[in-house]
Amino acid sequence: MEPFNAPLRYRFDHLDQARAHVVRAGEHSLFFFRHPRLLVEAGSSVQMEWTFQNAEPPRMLHGTAVENVDRCGIWMKLLDTRPLRELRQLHNIRRYRRMATDLPVQIGYGGELREGRLLDVSAGGARISGAAGTARGDLVELRLPSRDDPGMFHELGNAYVAWADGREMGVQFDRLDSVARAAVTELVRLVAEAWASALESRHPTWCCVAAGPIEVPLPESFVRAAG
Repeated sequence: MEPFNAPLRYRFDHLDQARAHVVRAGEHSLFFFRHPRLLVEAGSSVQMEWTFQNAEPPRMLHGTAVENVDRCGIWMKLLDTRPLRELRQLHNIRRYRRMATDLPVQIGYGGELREGRLLDVSAGGARISGAAGTARGDLVELRLPSRDDPGMFHELGNAYVAWADGREMGVQFDRLDSVARAAVTELVRLVAEAWASALESRHPTWCCVAAGPIEVPLPESFVRAAG
C-alpha cells in the first residue's frame, strides 16, 4: 500500500464528541484517524478538516503522523489545538470556505521580513503562524514561494490583521488590490485541487455509546506520558 499524502477530512456529530477523541499524553495532544486504507509515513505533516453533523463550522487542524495501525488508521500528534478551544466562540457565518494548508510564507511587518507558515486560507483571508507582535488592524505584506522555484517568493499582497493570539494571526486580504486578488484566487484554486482528493472518514456509530470513546492502544512512546 502506498503512503497517502492528500489532506484528511473527519466527520463528527458535534464538537464535544470531537474533543473526547483528543488524547492528552504529557504535553502532547494525540488524535487517531480511523480509516482501513490510510497509511502515512511517520513524521509526515498532515492537514485535516473536522466537520460536524450539527452544522457547526468546520475546523482546520495540523498534525504530524506518529504511528500507523494496520488496517485501522493512524495516530497523529496535533500541532494546533487553538481551533478546538475557540470553536464555541465563533458566532459569525464565514463568507468563504476555509481550507487547511501548510506553506511557508514571508510576512512583511514593521520594516522587517519574518518567516511563517500559512495554516489555512480562503478567498477572504488566512490563518498564519510565526507572526508574534502583530495586533488587530495592522497592515502586513505577504509573500509565497514560487511553485517553479521554492527559493523564490512572489507577492500575495497586503492583508489586515483581524485577530492575533501569541504567534498566530488571522488576516483579511486587501480586496482593493487587483494584483493581490489574482494571486489569492490562484492560491485558493491550487489548495482546492488538493482538497478535492481528500480522504474522508466518519466517526463510527458504535463508538462513544456507553463507555465513552473507544481507541486503539496509544503509541508505545506516548504510553508513559499519558499515565
